[in-house]
Amino acid sequence: MPIKMGRPRERNKDLPPGVRLKDGRYYWQPTSAAERAAKRARGEKIEIPLGADPVEMRKHWARLNPLGEEVEGTVAALIARYLEEELERIDPHTKQPRLTEKTRNEYRRQLGKLKARFGARRYARSAVEASAGGEVLRRMDIVQMLRTSTTPVQANKDANTLSAVFEYARDCGLTEYNPVQGATRNRERPRDREALPWEVEVIQTAATPLLALMMRFNAITGFRGGEIRAIEHKHLEAGGIRFKRGKDGDREFWPWTPGLRAIIDDAGALRGSVRSIRYVFCTRKGKQLSEFGFQQLWRAARAKANRWLVDAGLAPIENLRFHDLRSKAIDDAEERGRDPVKFGSHRDPRTSRRHYQRRTKRQQALE
Repeated sequence: MPIKMGRPRERNKDLPPGVRLKDGRYYWQPTSAAERAAKRARGEKIEIPLGADPVEMRKHWARLNPLGEEVEGTVAALIARYLEEELERIDPHTKQPRLTEKTRNEYRRQLGKLKARFGARRYARSAVEASAGGEVLRRMDIVQMLRTSTTPVQANKDANTLSAVFEYARDCGLTEYNPVQGATRNRERPRDREALPWEVEVIQTAATPLLALMMRFNAITGFRGGEIRAIEHKHLEAGGIRFKRGKDGDREFWPWTPGLRAIIDDAGALRGSVRSIRYVFCTRKGKQLSEFGFQQLWRAARAKANRWLVDAGLAPIENLRFHDLRSKAIDDAEERGRDPVKFGSHRDPRTSRRHYQRRTKRQQALE
């Protein structure tokens, strides 16, 4: 049965279905008008508080399950098992979650949408069972989702996430059929937003001292935001920074330069008496900066910079993300004669050319 999702969100579009943010706290209510009416008839509260922490909010939301009880054999039950057993699984070697915090949060958000859309369907144990019809999730359902989506790139990500759930189910012996397998993904264009020097300068001026330091570090190393947040004091050695990059796991050593040393010293002086005993770029309480908190700092700095620009009669900065600054650093490195593939810590040169080398090429007229 299709679920009525209500009118499209105008704000906080990354929140799970039925969740809203009010005065810094999260609340959930059923997305189905019929279910809300039933709760009223029973005298139950329609809106349930989920707290202020975004990670705990998503965990609580997943437990609430907007589809009601998870029926064994349904996609909803499969997703719930994946969230409980696989998503937070710890790597026995590193003693850390296999997936980054950012990826886990994105998976929770995507699985919330998929659960609302396909959760009531049953999953087939084999391709033969899928071909028999009935209320099972089939490849044609995934193809329809991909083709009708107004956000084709996000639809690809949703399909990949659901595929991970079914691969996990196959490893658990629950099914041999993955409805996502063989579904043609939407064509994607690589992001080509170039971070202009003046844009970076304005946002860095508007940023908090912590974010400004992270931007300075990114500018001379090209580190990803998650990698910068993960730098610990144990990574700092007498000769430089020894760090294992987050995406491919490559071990790298960055010898001290005056600029690199100055940023680390400024980070230590920034927190003073509450300096983290573990993380270099930490919160005011000495804790690791979360992905959500990091993105909040970036959005606030960009909004502040845009207010300055609008007041000065200039156009605001649009669609610039912190990750776009990484492409600027890689382009800067290439202009200074450095290998952009090595500097960007890429194993495949095509990754660097396709996704990060975005600088506008300067040309000169013949006459």
